[in-house]
Formats: sequence, C-alpha cells, structure tokens
Amino acid sequence: MIEKEKFNIRKRRNNSEIKRLKMSFENGEKSAIEKYSRIILANSEYPENFKPDNEINYSPYTKTLTLNLLFCGYENFPDIMKYKCVIENKSVIEVRFAPEEKYRRYEKAVLSSGLRSIHELFEALYGDFVDEIILNAFVPSNNKTVENMGSKFASGVSRCVYALSVKKENFENIEISDENCVNVLETLGMKRVKDKFTNETEI
Repeated sequence: MIEKEKFNIRKRRNNSEIKRLKMSFENGEKSAIEKYSRIILANSEYPENFKPDNEINYSPYTKTLTLNLLFCGYENFPDIMKYKCVIENKSVIEVRFAPEEKYRRYEKAVLSSGLRSIHELFEALYGDFVDEIILNAFVPSNNKTVENMGSKFASGVSRCVYALSVKKENFENIEISDENCVNVLETLGMKRVKDKFTNETEI
C-alpha cells in the first residue's frame, strides 16, 4: 500500500506537469514550444549509434523554429558490414565497408535524419505556432569532443555541412522516403558544402 501511494503521488505529479506543459504550449509560450520540440526529437528513432545532439530556439514573433543538429563525425560512424567466423583458428573477423561505401552511407544518414526531424516536428507541432523550421546540420571539426552543449556548436569545434529553411505550407504535400531524401532537400533549397562532409577545408 505504501508503494502504491508513492506511485500515485508520482503519477499525479507527472500528469500535472504534462497538463501545465500542454496549457503553456497551447498558449504559444516560447519555452513550452521548445521543450515539446525536444521531447519529440528525444522520442525519435535514429540509425543505431547515430542519434544527434540538438539545440532548439523558437521565435514567437516570426513563428520560426531553429533546429541545430550535431551528428557524430565520419570517423565514429559504424562501418562494419558483417562478421566472419574462421573455423581454422576459432576467430571472428570484422568485414568493413569500403571507404566510398562508408561515406555514402554516412552522407545519407546525415541528410535523411535531418529531413525526418523536420517532418516529425511539423507533424507533431499542432496549432498555429510554427510556420517555418530552419535546420542547421553540424559535424565535429577536427574530431574535437566537448561535453558542454553550448560549446558544441561553437566555431572551431563544429562546422555546418548543410542548412535549409522550410515553410510548413511547402512541406505538407511532399512525399518522403529513404530513396528520395536528397532530391527533396534540394527541392526545398538546401545549401550544403560543395565537397564531402569530411572535407575540413569546406565551409
């Protein structure tokens, strides 16, 4: 009975917090829209070992949500294609993707994850509060690793590899799949580095 009462107290507290967030969101409060957006992205499923850090800022005056995503570097992107068992010496060998194939998969993951984040936000952010989403996709620069979120997006620590601004009205009728994400992003006006995302000289 004691444990049950503790559970009920936690439940009432959680429900109360959710109601407050819902009310604040429906009043168009900046902090509530940013918090709800972070919840949406926290519950999103990304490729294994590829969940990006995010930074969100909402402007109620322009009804614009700015989303910064920081993806893992190319060096830390999984590249194991399969494992091979060698019976003769009872060992397991890792078979890795060729560098060109690894980069193709990395680029696709960075592009499709950004596009899907925009899609999920537009789908979940009901009401008339967000008319536009600006996405900036970052990768680490020179393999620097930092713990503080604010400095992760600082110049010299990370660099933007592509960006786009999308109006809700232009996004609603777009068909999205894994196969057409690059075409969709280009149609929406994506600006990206001219060379590979791994080229440190590209800005």
